[in-house]
Amino acid sequence: MRVLVALSLGAVLALTGPRLAAQQPPRVPGGPGQPGQPFQPPGAVDYKELIPALIDALKDSDPDVRQSAAGALASMGRQAVTPLLDIVKDQGKDKELRANAAYVLGLMGSNGREALPTLTKMLKDDDKDVRRRAAFAIQRIVKESPAGGSMPGFPGGAFPPGTLTPPGSLSGIAGDKQLSFPDPGLVAPSGTAAPKPTAKPDTEKKEEEKKPKDTKKEEDKKP
Repeated sequence: MRVLVALSLGAVLALTGPRLAAQQPPRVPGGPGQPGQPFQPPGAVDYKELIPALIDALKDSDPDVRQSAAGALASMGRQAVTPLLDIVKDQGKDKELRANAAYVLGLMGSNGREALPTLTKMLKDDDKDVRRRAAFAIQRIVKESPAGGSMPGFPGGAFPPGTLTPPGSLSGIAGDKQLSFPDPGLVAPSGTAAPKPTAKPDTEKKEEEKKPKDTKKEEDKKP
């Protein structure tokens, strides 16, 4: 049931997000954008009530639930950046959850640019899973950011010397060849049992038991 709910949510966000953004909602007296109310761009959808539950699902024991939650958070864009950054910065959180939060920030591409300063610090984290996903997130964000764009959080909006490659220039590192970066994926929570290997049918076992005997008979027949 959790898998179906998570998959449905991810599909709804992917299909309705662009459509909702293109629509102009009616102005409701006293609603968002009215005097005394927080401003929201036309067509914006507020996901703040969903975000905590989806972040919590990043440590679910079911990989399908984790993957669907990550996709939904990435589709929400900048609304989910700050809550994910709060998880990443909190050393008291599970390392698997921190690593997965960093991974999702990378899936956002250019929408996750403001996370770059924090992700850069995570490259020195004690846990290798956290470091791997921070590195993955950085390359994805930089790769999908427009050339010459500013990086929030860095002095003057620029990359610190020797830390990152400027946006839009990754393709030039290997000349005309397309660089391939490993995708580490989401981290399974601690204590999650690995899938058991599929047991062989009895017929296969019997065939394997026969093979040594048959070989021995063939050797006895040789002169």
